Amino acid sequence: MTFCTACASPLDPTVTACPVCGEGRDLATLQRAHASPPSQRPILVRCLYIAPILLVFAVAGGFVQRHTSEQKWLASAYTAAEDAAIAGDLVSARDGFAAIAGYRDATSRATEMENQLEPLQADYIEGLRAIERGEYAEAVAMLAPVAEQAPGLEDVVIRLDDARRLLAGDLRRDVDAAETVQNWPEAERLLRELVNLDPVDASARERLASLQREHGPIVLGNDRALWIVEPDGSEPRQITDALHVIWPVWSPDRSQIAFLAPDPDDPMGNTSLYRIALDGSGPERLADGVSAHAPPSWSPDGSRIAYTSFAAYDPVYETGHIGVRVFDLESREEYDVTGDEHLLAFNPAWSPDGTEIAFIVKHQGLGERPQHAPGDVVVTTLGSGEFENLTKGAVRDVWSVAWSPLGDDLLLYSLFGQTWYEPPSTSIRLLDLQTGEIDQIAGIDVQPTTPVWSPDGTRFAFTAQEETIVLSDAEGTMETLDSGEPLSGELTWSPDGTALLLAPWDADSTTILLDLSGSERDVSTVSFEFDASPPFISPPQWAPAAALPPAENPSLPPPDASEDAAP
Repeated sequence: MTFCTACASPLDPTVTACPVCGEGRDLATLQRAHASPPSQRPILVRCLYIAPILLVFAVAGGFVQRHTSEQKWLASAYTAAEDAAIAGDLVSARDGFAAIAGYRDATSRATEMENQLEPLQADYIEGLRAIERGEYAEAVAMLAPVAEQAPGLEDVVIRLDDARRLLAGDLRRDVDAAETVQNWPEAERLLRELVNLDPVDASARERLASLQREHGPIVLGNDRALWIVEPDGSEPRQITDALHVIWPVWSPDRSQIAFLAPDPDDPMGNTSLYRIALDGSGPERLADGVSAHAPPSWSPDGSRIAYTSFAAYDPVYETGHIGVRVFDLESREEYDVTGDEHLLAFNPAWSPDGTEIAFIVKHQGLGERPQHAPGDVVVTTLGSGEFENLTKGAVRDVWSVAWSPLGDDLLLYSLFGQTWYEPPSTSIRLLDLQTGEIDQIAGIDVQPTTPVWSPDGTRFAFTAQEETIVLSDAEGTMETLDSGEPLSGELTWSPDGTALLLAPWDADSTTILLDLSGSERDVSTVSFEFDASPPFISPPQWAPAAALPPAENPSLPPPDASEDAAP
């Protein structure tokens, strides 16, 4: 029903004008207003049809996104478990693979990790039983590998901490007992165990250094026999008198001594290399034709010994070569390092890592004495056999070389002359291996003797003008002290580097002991009886400190400081 907009009379939809008032102008407009546009209806219908489809797509997209995120998480979790397995964390690896069972080969990998954990689980249980029995060393030996490979297994880290702490308490008590009866070797052995057990224990390291300083053994030759004495010259103990001992030298681990000895049945005066173990085995003859002018040189790991060899030289016809050789204690073989490459090579010195040997090469002319021939410092890399000339004529009178324990510098000792009518001229230079620069430390005017590095490589010592003791660092900063006694130049550092022993020319004179531990330098004397007649010389040599673990051990947690706590 529609109405006229003028008079409000009812209208038939089919008429075009109001029958009452005749008005018809707005009727078409009204009709158009009530009519639906024909174009809008199809759009609405289409929307109604498309909406369900769009909803399906939205739901499907959500599922796809969720699946993609889940796959990414599974891949990330698998990678994390794989990384834990590579790192040796078996517990984390097992738990990680088990959490994503069914993904790739995670199930089988979890089983694999569980199989690897079974023996560790057994060791863990045995370790706990050892703690209960009071066998703490055995407990540490059982639990330490478990804690390293599976730190998340049960409470293994805590239990290892308990075992180490209780073992440390036992060791400290045993050290006290050994020191009470003055059993210094046993006290040192126990302190080494304590340092190895707890590398971060500074007090144990200091106590070990002090014991080595006060009671570390001295090796020397006296009356042709091999002896060990205390640093104060007391408690001499003969090791062997079977040979005429020359130049005894400790092995790095202090378990053996290498020395030279002449063959009494050889009319040519052949000298041989020997080793003897402190456990009573030996002496063992290793190599013949060894030069007696300098001591043998142990490799840093104690597996090899280097020396100057006359084995390929004929002194009658003056043919062949004098070279550097190495004896391998494991293979029992002797190796010619220099061979025919260098006809006159001597005085080997090992690099700190044992991969290289530095030595002196002389370019000797016909009838020329080695002391007058020009020379160079050459380094060879073991294994490759390659040679490198480090000085190239810059130090013509070089005679010996000493490699810094830090590996970055070489001390070059020069000697020229030394005939029956001509005293030798000597000097010391420092070669920087990084830059190749050579700096003079001591000139011929001070008559320096062969320098010796301190155990930590921070400084070195030598004597000058017979009675002066000189301490120097790599920068050339020097400290001099007057000994008041003629010194031979043969010196040795204490294991901790806080003292020096300086041998006299005459064995009947006293040896100088220089204490460097305090702010004031203390010079005293010690009486040692040793063979001091060249070339059969056997000066005192302090035992080395031997290798210790680093002060920090990142693989295992440090023990609890309280040694009395119960497990």
